[in-house]
Amino acid sequence: MEVPTRAVGPMLDQSKVEGPVFIKVDTQGYEPKVLAGIEQWLHSRRDWWIKMEFAPNWLESQQHDPLQLLHYLSDHFEFIDFPERLSYNTPDLDALFERPFQRDQLQDFLQYVVSLNRNGLGWVDLLVRPKPL
Repeated sequence: MEVPTRAVGPMLDQSKVEGPVFIKVDTQGYEPKVLAGIEQWLHSRRDWWIKMEFAPNWLESQQHDPLQLLHYLSDHFEFIDFPERLSYNTPDLDALFERPFQRDQLQDFLQYVVSLNRNGLGWVDLLVRPKPL
């Protein structure tokens, strides 16, 4: 079934969003296309966060390479495996980024995610933000 789509980046530009922006992306394997649609906007600002699903099986079902997506995120942004629940003493979201993913960890992380569920259908949420200056 075809449905109309709009790129999020131009929509954000047109609305002249001011202040911090939180974006939730859960598109069943189309996350690389969503990121491509807002890439210019993301690089033009520093006051945003993205919570996005990372599901290797869904990505592959849409002809996207999960490891390639992790490399893209690592090259352009800072990201972590977002916990299901923040601990009581977590002062803020910045505290979660004490150990962001490094490029040499991505293959092992991908294998970990795939192993989280039966039949290789594991998934996690990622929290993405601009790289520190």
